Amino acid sequence: MMTHITGLALDCANLTDGDYEIGCKIYATCANHQLTMHQCDAGKVYNMRTRSCDDPKNVPPPCNEAGHCTTSTDGRYAIQSMNCTSYYTCVNHNLQGINFCAPGTVFNEALQTCDWADHVAPPCGTKH
Repeated sequence: MMTHITGLALDCANLTDGDYEIGCKIYATCANHQLTMHQCDAGKVYNMRTRSCDDPKNVPPPCNEAGHCTTSTDGRYAIQSMNCTSYYTCVNHNLQGINFCAPGTVFNEALQTCDWADHVAPPCGTKH
């Protein structure tokens, strides 16, 4: 069985049994070539080390950025610990997901999109 999630495909027929991270909030379990999708509750993200949903502070970057949503307004925010090559989205104080910029670009918070570094102000870019 193959399942598509926002442009990703996961086929348990070719995978060993176990958990597979799809994103910070979604993971899949393959068992006997059958796929089961899971979504972490609000305020939690998937921790690959413990194979369970966990508090963001216990999870390595970039998924640990989810904790910032509790104090952030709706929008997209650069993940500076990842050199701004990725960003997270907050809606109603909950993490909606982590996205990655195309190679050679960084996240421009002012424009809410990925952009060339020389078009983005520090700390993410080099614009003067």
